Amino acid sequence: IERRIDEQKLAWETSILNSNSNSGGSSSSIMEQLGTRAQHLAQSVVDEWWPFAFQLMAKYGQGLVVYNETYAERQEYPAWWLDSRDVGFSTWQPNGPYHGVPDDEEAPEEVEIALS
Repeated sequence: IERRIDEQKLAWETSILNSNSNSGGSSSSIMEQLGTRAQHLAQSVVDEWWPFAFQLMAKYGQGLVVYNETYAERQEYPAWWLDSRDVGFSTWQPNGPYHGVPDDEEAPEEVEIALS
């Protein structure tokens, strides 16, 4: 996508600058034309990404990886990730998980109390 955007941008700039230099267009006119084209490009990229989002949900949704219509595998989180204090599942409390303490640092007192 980035390559396409860069190519489009270069083509627009060249086209608009050439046409406006020949017709004496103002800088506000140039910016308006570039802005309009950029908005159209952004919308086309968003429109392309929606099907991709739905493909991801279909393939990886509900804890499964769907390979085709007849085969899917269960996708589970690795134990090391679930047990990590950084993730927060092992330090969850009624008011929510504690976040912000990397595994290699000491846990705050309130988390140590909750775990004991």
